[in-house]
Amino acid sequence: MTEVKRVRRVVTGQDPETGKSRIVSDSVIDATARATISIASIWGADEAPRFPDTGAQPRAEAFFPALGGYRFIVINFPPGAGMDVPSVDPAAKPGMHKTDNVDLMVVLSGEVSLEFDSGETVTLHAGDTMIENGTNRRWFNAGAETASLAIFLVGGHERAGVKPPL
Repeated sequence: MTEVKRVRRVVTGQDPETGKSRIVSDSVIDATARATISIASIWGADEAPRFPDTGAQPRAEAFFPALGGYRFIVINFPPGAGMDVPSVDPAAKPGMHKTDNVDLMVVLSGEVSLEFDSGETVTLHAGDTMIENGTNRRWFNAGAETASLAIFLVGGHERAGVKPPL
């Protein structure tokens, strides 16, 4: 069973009448349980931000951002779990995928590993950061505790047939 975590989200904005900045939302976001992981979609948009901003949730239709779009998510990988997305190459290991994004991430707790199509593997621990530049990779947690990652995805130029469905 995938552990579903809740994430507090505080959003700032600008009062359209006074022009003063303020907190416009303070809420808890429920993560969505998938087969082996949970994902909390914190914030995102399909285009670059415009200011002043009221703090209203921007339009963000797909899981992965298009060019100029962005997403901010928290992913939780329980021990033994891996990213449960279909592989682009049917001959590849389950979960091997690539996207048209730059992913800026920090491991909040636990440890998580990435294996690349070259066979190289890296394990990231709490406090480690990674910049993932659209490479072919698969995520997995070989550790003893749930790994929690905060990830900011920035949409890049599309390559044909690389986005896995989520």
